[in-house]
Amino acid sequence: MARTPQLRDVAPAWCQRALDQSWDPWADAPGEPEALVRKVQEYAQKATAMAKTAFSVVQESEVAQQARRWLADNTDRAKQRLAWLKEQIAELWKQMPAA
Repeated sequence: MARTPQLRDVAPAWCQRALDQSWDPWADAPGEPEALVRKVQEYAQKATAMAKTAFSVVQESEVAQQARRWLADNTDRAKQRLAWLKEQIAELWKQMPAA
């Protein structure tokens, strides 16, 4: 079975420091408020890109595909069993004496 990709496998180089928890996004920010706002926006954009990458990896992974197939298969079985149960209850209802 193939190894499930980890975030470290697909994370771009710029976010490796964040994953290693050695990166301080505020360390390079100048004292100007506008520069700080730009730094926060840059950090948010990078975090968003990282989240999208992680989501894509999970969505495309073999485990996720197997889970989707399992859910689809079991949904059909559950529907079949409920239909059978409905038929059985309808038959029992027909056999009940009138009150």
